[in-house]
Amino acid sequence: MAGPLEVKRREWRPSMKDDPLAVDIEDRRHTASQIDTHPADIETLDSYEERIGDYKARGFTYIPMPKNGKYYNTEEGWIRDLNSSQLIDEETHLLEVLRLLQEEAFLLVDYSSISAVLIYEGDEPYLLYGQKDEGKEYTSSEYARYVDSLEEERTKDAHFYTIGEAKEEFPELAELIDRQAWEHIEHDEDRYGIITLADVNRRGVKLMIYVVLSGLVSKLSHKIEDEYPESEPILKYLRADTIGRWYKNQMEGLEIHAAEQMHMIEIMQVIQASDESFVKECGFDSKSEVQDLNSINEIRNSVMHANRSLIYDRRDIEDILTAIKRAQEIVSNIS
Repeated sequence: MAGPLEVKRREWRPSMKDDPLAVDIEDRRHTASQIDTHPADIETLDSYEERIGDYKARGFTYIPMPKNGKYYNTEEGWIRDLNSSQLIDEETHLLEVLRLLQEEAFLLVDYSSISAVLIYEGDEPYLLYGQKDEGKEYTSSEYARYVDSLEEERTKDAHFYTIGEAKEEFPELAELIDRQAWEHIEHDEDRYGIITLADVNRRGVKLMIYVVLSGLVSKLSHKIEDEYPESEPILKYLRADTIGRWYKNQMEGLEIHAAEQMHMIEIMQVIQASDESFVKECGFDSKSEVQDLNSINEIRNSVMHANRSLIYDRRDIEDILTAIKRAQEIVSNIS
């Protein structure tokens, strides 16, 4: 019988544990702007009744009426208040979008936050529109820089702000700013985008979750490779297809450790079979805690399959937020 394959020890690669981008999603890279929202048809209390049939025919459950702070449910026939938390801007973090959708039926992304407002101290705000270059579209950050370029137009008694900035800086004026903004762009069909549970199954949210879970898998794989420099001792915990890929790489002369081929469940099994000191190095207080990788793996499977929905109801949101938090905790505990 042929002896075991002689495999050269590959050079140890730097650990990812100090890479802040590996599982850091608390910054502004993952925002509501990454969800390809549908333009929201909006009505008022004076117009919505004659449009109910049209909304039903198009399969729309909700008729937003932001000017009046209301919305109508076409399936159940009632009107409710539109909560202030349902109105977000495009820079709202996707984590906050998920948290809000645990309670709210839908969210409206208000794209008017890219417009400018001039606030004089002691006076009511006066909204300035029409200052963008003709035919040019701006993102929020680009328009903020554009507003900054108007420095020469500012006086010691007045300052330009984006609407989002103005409402944050002067909360006592928020209602007035919204009212005047509505009067200026009441007929702007592109002011609002709508986000429902179905919309968060799109690429933006899956990408955010992937950043966290792939970072977790990568870090744990590195720990296993460091603990078991040779692959053979851990092969008994791996599936046949994983072992097959590893052997194929060896036959082709590729110096790849089996840890690079492992699925999350296989990673879990290897860690549980190791001694307690290694379990703690991997970010777990005990072997029983390693079982947390099971629920995290279920979320990861949904993320990795493009044709699989991630969220069916609001309970799924709680599972996702829990998985993200737990993955971040594990990574932060890895030594």
